[in-house]
Amino acid sequence: MLHLSKKASSLQIFMGIRELKESASSEEKHIKSLHCSGSLNNITIECIFDDQLKTLIENTKNLGKVEVKNAESEISFSWVGDKAAQLYIPPLIAQPIAKPIKDIHSKLVHSFKTCTRITGCAMLPTGKILLSDYNYGILKYDKNGRFESRIAIKSCGAFSLAVVDAKTVILSGGGWGQNLYHLDINTETIVKKVDMNNWYCYGVSFQNGSYIVCTHNHGVKILSTSQGSVTNVISLSGVDGSNSYIASCQNCIVHSGFNSDAITCFNFKGELLWTYKASTLRKPCGITFDSDSNIYVAGSASNNIVLISSDGMNAKQLLDSSHGILDPRAIYFDKKDNVLIVANYQGSAFCIRCFLIIFNNLKIKQFQIHFL
Repeated sequence: MLHLSKKASSLQIFMGIRELKESASSEEKHIKSLHCSGSLNNITIECIFDDQLKTLIENTKNLGKVEVKNAESEISFSWVGDKAAQLYIPPLIAQPIAKPIKDIHSKLVHSFKTCTRITGCAMLPTGKILLSDYNYGILKYDKNGRFESRIAIKSCGAFSLAVVDAKTVILSGGGWGQNLYHLDINTETIVKKVDMNNWYCYGVSFQNGSYIVCTHNHGVKILSTSQGSVTNVISLSGVDGSNSYIASCQNCIVHSGFNSDAITCFNFKGELLWTYKASTLRKPCGITFDSDSNIYVAGSASNNIVLISSDGMNAKQLLDSSHGILDPRAIYFDKKDNVLIVANYQGSAFCIRCFLIIFNNLKIKQFQIHFL
């Protein structure tokens, strides 16, 4: 202000004082607003620990201890001449805790063309996809769904497949054959026939050396073989084996009743554990387990894939006709690569990606189960 009075004219002083007053008034209002809002307050952040935590730390001498326990092996052996050991009886294993299937979601990745009358499917550890065609034998595809070759099977209809190892599968003959066939996929030849005592075989599963087979008019059998002959047979009571499918895991066996619309679960002693039946699942066919013992079922008449929890208490529709699922018969979940294959009776097969999403303290943990 002093410099302004010395250098400026009266008019300039008048105009300058006016602008300074307006500027000072504006700054004064801004400072008042900061003061009233508390923005000028000093803030101190201090962490105060609970006194009980201090006491806990002082009184805790160690966080635990390591104990070594010796338990008998659960591995069983079959010795030459010991026929009683030929039938697989699983060790006592705690039943898996059922996980919430509502958190499992699916997304179609791609589909590929097939032939007619597809009744079974499997995936080898090598990634090869196998479809059993009742008319033409076994169709082999690469992991991307590109057709490679056809394995013609004489004297039987190719119905259901069970994986033994990286190159071997078991084939049932449906209403044509009365044997089970071990096939070498690499050489595309039958390497072994299992005599089924004139039983026509449909769904088949293979668990630790034992066969679980759906038979026409003779129900479902758990059996082992000795030099090609069937021995040590256990029957699952109350189930119809005709046109039906079977799947097994370490703890149990599940059966899809084509004629009863029911899914039944048994232990390896043949005792019924639970039954699932709903109007949303009609004419169930192919059935398979995932790595958590959840169960996937192909509903041929309901045109859907239904997911059932391992205890049979909960279920949800995973896929339906809007996804192209029309009269599905074959389904397979490969636990090694977490791959699911679904095949309609005619025309198409599908590869699917599923997502498991768990909400924990408002944080989303996402796990992808990769499908092809």
